[in-house]
Amino acid sequence: MSLKKLHTVYLVLGTLLTAQIGGLFYNSGTVKGMNTRADKLKIYAQAEREDATILPGNICDRNGEILAETSYCTETETDEKGTETTVTVRKTAYKDGPAYSQLLGYTSKRELNPLADSEEQVVGERNDYRLMAFLDDSDYWGENGIYSTDVNGTTGQTATLTIDDGLQEAVFQALAKEVNSSDEVGSAVVLDAKTGEVLSMVSFPSYDFNDLTQAKEQMLEDEENTNLEPSFPVGYKGPQTPGSIFKILVAAALIDHGMADFTVKNSSIVIDNSAFKDVGDWPCYASVYNSGTLRIGEDEEINLEHALNISSNVYFAQAALALGSEKLQETASKFMLEPGEDHITSDFGNIMYSWNPDPSVFTQTAIGQGYTRLTTMYAAMIAQAIANDGKMMQPYLVKELTDSAGNVAYEGKPKVLSQSAGKSTAHTLASYLRSTAKEACQLHGLSDVSAVFEQYQVAGKTGTAEIGENRELNNAWYLSFAPADDPQYVVVVNQCKTKKSGYQMMSVAAEIYQYLFDEH
Repeated sequence: MSLKKLHTVYLVLGTLLTAQIGGLFYNSGTVKGMNTRADKLKIYAQAEREDATILPGNICDRNGEILAETSYCTETETDEKGTETTVTVRKTAYKDGPAYSQLLGYTSKRELNPLADSEEQVVGERNDYRLMAFLDDSDYWGENGIYSTDVNGTTGQTATLTIDDGLQEAVFQALAKEVNSSDEVGSAVVLDAKTGEVLSMVSFPSYDFNDLTQAKEQMLEDEENTNLEPSFPVGYKGPQTPGSIFKILVAAALIDHGMADFTVKNSSIVIDNSAFKDVGDWPCYASVYNSGTLRIGEDEEINLEHALNISSNVYFAQAALALGSEKLQETASKFMLEPGEDHITSDFGNIMYSWNPDPSVFTQTAIGQGYTRLTTMYAAMIAQAIANDGKMMQPYLVKELTDSAGNVAYEGKPKVLSQSAGKSTAHTLASYLRSTAKEACQLHGLSDVSAVFEQYQVAGKTGTAEIGENRELNNAWYLSFAPADDPQYVVVVNQCKTKKSGYQMMSVAAEIYQYLFDEH
């Protein structure tokens, strides 16, 4: 072969080799933006590899008890022809599924799509739920979270919570005595009164995520066929009408605005709503009260303490009118309530509320009706502020995040949100709520509850909110803290969409306090 022909062959071969190398380089995604398809495939491959090798970190209670642990295991699958195949699956084991379902939730693989229209869509969201979803939120946690690993790591950071497992179990059992955990709506929250640490949070309906497939099917069925709203538990996601527990905030407004001596007659009134189109006048009825220790007759003067003791709608409706919307909104803002549907961000998700003191329902707002909606956690925040010299703390659930070597990557700390009320106001209200708790026990003959409340000096307030188109159902609440003279714990319990009244939740609170002071 001539030298010229040899040079031609070499040139052709070199050109082909260069083209092949260039093609490989082009398709490799080494240079981002050169080939969008390659970029997407590279992202897909990396995400698929991570899902196959990286496990979410464990979740533990404050004492190191493992509450949720994820691992790989092998299972045998059988197809329609009877052929068995061994597959590797990822499963999360829960110490007590029902007690923790609406708190911890679950996590699973991402939804990956290599043919997506954009790089961002290639790696979809994990099918996550509740805390295990929020601990995977990079917008909140940055480089931390239960999927965050150290170099060459295969397990994410362990989350140690402020929750006490023994208390969580006790709260679950106490609430289950009054509320059916599978087909009724209710919740309980326990906070450290000084720091805002979440010691327990239970929400019904509950599900056992140890059988995740069945639990998801049940949740979907409940969502479609019942009024349970499992995706929006009242604990912190689904605000509900609070009823008379909201009178505590109105009482704080009265005292802080120099109206602690405000009195009214125990007489029925009619609120004139003629200024509002299609809004009828509101009759507000008074009744004679006699618990055996306190008697308030018709037309007798009612002061603030007695108004809380007997939960007088007549008093608080007129108190709202005397305060005016500006002063009431000023106090509501100090309790972190702003008009509209909004939330406070915490380290376990958004704590929801709806606060709208519309003039047409302003007097109803003062008795916890109107358009006011609170979650159990938000109600607990109001109680915590009163219990803590008027300082509202941000509730927090994550005590710390640690990597595989045990290094602390994140540490939860107490944070003051607002000076919601003056210190003297808080102390006065604590005294009034102590006498209010005594009165509720006396009025309803709750001798067993009274014994516990006396032993631990519980201060509290019932709430019975009328709901439904014909006001045929109630939200039954009990908001409390103890001991009244030096509060350590806040306990708020409720049952929603029920025929019960607020005082019927007091036994649940009493059982929780018994555990807190005797065993916690």
